[in-house]
Formats: sequence, C-alpha cells, structure tokens
Amino acid sequence: MAKARKGSEATRQLTFIVAGQGFSLPAEHVLEVGRRPAITRVPNSPAALAGLMNFHGAAIPVVRVSALVSPADGPQPPSSGEAKVVVYSEGGVVALLIDEVLQLSLGQGASAQSLDIGGLLGDRFVETAPTPGRRVQRLADQALRKAAAVNERALLAFRVAGQYFALPLDSVVEVLKLPVDVTVLPRAEAVSVGMITVRDEVLPLVSLAALLGLQGDAEGRRHIVIIRFAEARIGLVADTMYGVARVPETSIEPVPVILQRGAGDAEIDAIARGGEGRPLISILSPSRLFRNRAISAALAEGGTEDKSMADVVATEADQRFIVFTLGDDVFGLPIGSVDEIVQLPESISRVPNAPEFVAGVINVRGKAVPVIDQRLRFEAGQSPTAKRPRVIVVTIGPLQAGFIVDSVSEILSIPASEIAPAPQLPGDGGQVFDRVAARGEAGAMILLVNPRELLDKAERDLLARFKPASGAAQAQ
Repeated sequence: MAKARKGSEATRQLTFIVAGQGFSLPAEHVLEVGRRPAITRVPNSPAALAGLMNFHGAAIPVVRVSALVSPADGPQPPSSGEAKVVVYSEGGVVALLIDEVLQLSLGQGASAQSLDIGGLLGDRFVETAPTPGRRVQRLADQALRKAAAVNERALLAFRVAGQYFALPLDSVVEVLKLPVDVTVLPRAEAVSVGMITVRDEVLPLVSLAALLGLQGDAEGRRHIVIIRFAEARIGLVADTMYGVARVPETSIEPVPVILQRGAGDAEIDAIARGGEGRPLISILSPSRLFRNRAISAALAEGGTEDKSMADVVATEADQRFIVFTLGDDVFGLPIGSVDEIVQLPESISRVPNAPEFVAGVINVRGKAVPVIDQRLRFEAGQSPTAKRPRVIVVTIGPLQAGFIVDSVSEILSIPASEIAPAPQLPGDGGQVFDRVAARGEAGAMILLVNPRELLDKAERDLLARFKPASGAAQAQ
C-alpha cells in the first residue's frame, strides 16, 4: 500500500469516485491509499461495515462509502467496484472502500462533493479502546474449565491408517495442514517425512504411520500435529483430524502388555473407550515418542535439541485457538473453552416451536445438549466443500451448547503479542468477537470468538423466544 502524500496546506483535497459520483476528503487526514486488501467479514454487522483489515498490525474497520452516502430508507446506490481503500484518521482510524482515486490537489473538484466522514461515522466505527474486563472474565472462565476437568483427560484425536489415536491436548502446540513444499532429507530414515519452517523455526516431520508400523493414507488429507516435550518440538504427520475430546478417567484403561509388541516403535500409553457408537482411541505418550530412536535422530538432524529456554518461555506465552470455518469465513475459539468436537449426527432430535437457529438436541456422553446452527447466526454462505459439518461443544459455568460449523481446520498457536483487542463494532458482532489476530502472509485478520458472549447471546435469544415458559419455570 503506497503512502499518500500529506499536503502542507489544510485545503489540499483527495478526490475519488464511488458508484459514479465524485467525492473529496481533506488530504491532511489521509494516511494511506492503496488497493483493496484482504478483508475479514464481521457477522451480524450493518451493511456499511465491510469488515476488518490489517493496517500495520492493527485491526481497523473497513467502511463502504457507497452505503454511508445513501439514505437508509432510500434507493440503493449503483453498483460500486470498491477496488481501492483510503485509510483515514479523524478521531480514529478507519479504511474507506472506494472505486478509484482521481487526484490530489489544492482545490476541490467542481463535481466533487465534500464528505464529513466524522459526522457520517460518529463513534460507532472508530472506537478502539481495549476492554480489560473481558480479559479478567476469560481468566475466570479458564479457571472454571480447569476445575471442571479434574476427572477428565483432554485429548486431540486423529486418524492414522483408518485407526484412531490421540495425544494429550496440553502437549499439542498446534495443528496445520501438511504443505506441498516439504524439504526432504537425503538418506533419511523411513519414518522421516522431511522438514518445514514454522515461524522461523525449522521443524522435523515424522510419519506416525511409520512409527506405528501402519500403512498411512498417502492420497488423503494429511495434517501435522506439532507437539512439545521439554525443550524440543517436532511435527507428527497424521491423516485426518478427529477432533478434541475430553474423556472421563473412568473410560481410560491401561494397554495390555502383549499389545505393546509389534513392528512400530511408538508405544501406546492407554486406551479410551468411546461409547455411544464412538471408536476406541489409542492414547500416545509424548515422553515415549521423544525417547524413540527415529524421533531422536530427526531432532538431531533438525537441530531442535538446541532450542533455547528463551524460546520455550516464548512458546508458553502463546495462546491456542481452534480454527473453524463457516462458508468463506474463518474464526478462532480459545481451545480451553472447548469440551469436544464431534461430527454432526445424521439425526437430531428437533425441539418444537424452537427458533430457526436451534437445530435440535444431541446426546453428548449421556447428556442432552442443544445444538445451534452457527451458520444461520453468523449469516454465513453455504460452503461448497463442507460434506459433513462438525459440532463444537462449549461449556462455560452452567451453560453448555453445541455450535454447528462447516469444518474445523486446525489448531493455531498465536503469540500473545500478536493478539489485539477488536475495534468496538456496531451490531451483535461487537461483543462476540472481542479480539483479532493476523493470519497468513496476506495479512488477513482472523476474528477470535469470546465463548462466554457466544453462549450468553444464545441463552438471551432463547429466553426472549420462550419468555412465558421461562417465567413459569422460575416461579416453580
């Protein structure tokens, strides 16, 4: 994005086109002018708000000028190309979507209409003050989650050669899709897949199928599960992700010794009984994996054993998020608030007279859990690739619900320094999405969901829908 020249006189104007009309702005408030960047849509926001963009590491609102200048109850303006953005600062920084820049001059064009952006926007789009109260609430939520999970084991489950395995969730740093450009090491062992660079660190990749003596699915989708043990990190290549599961300790049993012998070097720590038609899950031990001869060799080749303690401390400061998709939109949910992720059952028990966004009720480990179609709540388009939606089960305090999403793509570990408070936004999305982070080289922003607000909003809407029944229940 090119820097706009700043005029030495207050009369200098930037003139541009929107939907065939000419407009002008005081150039002294223009920070930059450039092509339309990657814009992250904010669900349930007004039509004038196109979304958020990354402006030198900060998330700023992107506003459609065509919607601002047209009356709310008047005819819709002609189609606008919105190929450029003007980053404008007057009481707050905002990006304005326009069609084309005409000129930067000392006078206003004869056919250009002067815009009062401050008056049009007000405080709705430019308030960016952080909200420390939400951060305190998140810490309380995490404490509740840890207390509730004392007798459960949090696992990340995945599939290898058609069988289900899992690792303790606290040992998993993140989960990524296996890229095409993997550096293959010459004369490496059969278990070695190669090396990749993740955030300026070279990580060795090891095939879990080879470690377990299984035939992996070379043609299907493959993922990298990055795990940490002591000061070392390594990427384990698995097939497809099964999801996050919190399994009661009463459902976990030790593995008979005779089953620990075989072609694979990686030992299984325990077996989790699925129940309710779910598969058995073999739980792998990170400590045994890192003692494995092949993994030790891969760490030595990648130099990972020399990882400094400073790097380990920095990693501990990272925050992990479950990344899910709805249509073309991508969101993040704190992993500590997720109970488990399951496939949407073929049949769901419908709730009579329920709002449209309530898909019904499903059975999660013997408990009836209401399921909310988040695609309707976030006004997301239909995903052409979503064949079998997933349900993210979230519990905070006394509230529990399942949220239907198109897919769960990965687990991201984001440094705390790269997470920023979201701008104060109009509409329902202003509370649900309280933080943002940059994602990918293109600089697109990912909206981070506040799980308590998500559940509170669902509860408020349900109570509003069933207000008489709710009052009767409280009277009892």
